[in-house]
Amino acid sequence: MRFPLDLLWLDQQGRAIRVDHDVPPRRVRSCRQARSVIEVTAGEGQDLVESGYTAPR
Repeated sequence: MRFPLDLLWLDQQGRAIRVDHDVPPRRVRSCRQARSVIEVTAGEGQDLVESGYTAPR
């Protein structure tokens, strides 16, 4: 990636269990409890969490 991202870590039901905000380029993050991750442009992650977003199964 060449720009900062927000990472939304999701559990088995698709609910956000953690959000890493503004992760800079060429950085690696992980979350052992997560089953999947959504990468969005920095600043958009909190909007998804606040809207109650749940990933489809």
